[in-house]
Amino acid sequence: MEMIPIRYNDKYNNKNKKDKIYIMQIGLKTRELLDEVAFFQDLGESEIIAGNKKLSKLDIENVSNKYEMITDFIRKNSTDKYIVTTKASEGSNVDAYVIKTPKKYVNKSFDKLYGVCVMDIMKSESSFEKKKGNPERKRIISLKDIGILEEFDYSELRELINISSFTNFKKTEKFAYISSIFDFLDNFDFKFNSVFEDMATFKEQLKFFKNCSSDLYNKQLKLLEKAEKNAEVYNKLSFIHYHVFREPLKLVNNDKQKEKRKIKVGD
Repeated sequence: MEMIPIRYNDKYNNKNKKDKIYIMQIGLKTRELLDEVAFFQDLGESEIIAGNKKLSKLDIENVSNKYEMITDFIRKNSTDKYIVTTKASEGSNVDAYVIKTPKKYVNKSFDKLYGVCVMDIMKSESSFEKKKGNPERKRIISLKDIGILEEFDYSELRELINISSFTNFKKTEKFAYISSIFDFLDNFDFKFNSVFEDMATFKEQLKFFKNCSSDLYNKQLKLLEKAEKNAEVYNKLSFIHYHVFREPLKLVNNDKQKEKRKIKVGD
């Protein structure tokens, strides 16, 4: 399970100041369980089958850009759907998921994020193992470290404030690029997992852990650092969406917003 912590600090709201860390879960939206008792001899464990090719035929384990290579492999070899399998259980069973082929290439950072989510399925336990009550694998990721929206600096964002005509802006390459970003985000399923309601309490815990447990301290400190990095990316996404589509961004339960965006892009 891939987790995205985001620090939300509403410092401009004097009546109800909020300083929280939201933990969001990210996965692939279109995945469907094919057969939770498929034998790994047929499909292979921790495997991707795209068209008639298997990812295991490629040696990518020690390659620095393996996540981008996963997405590229899927896109090149499947026109509609592909299959991903989990780790095998003791009984040699895997879960096999059918997933729609990712949307067209935007940039390497979005392909990396997609590959991270595919790899998450490949490293997860099968349903058979989960029924034993084994703890689910969790990993905290940083969208900023992946490189999401690093191409949008202050001057790029400032230009969006000065859009005077949406009709004219729709004809530009920049609009086409921004639209492709939000189209690609529709590959992902975002869900709220948990929330740290009070940052003051969180920081007190951090001080406590520093004195008594270096492991817990490092874990919580890393969560805070990634939450602040993810806040930078989320704020950029929100800013871009608002100034281009004139509507606040929704990542969770966003199907209605997606349809409205399609209408606006197409009108």
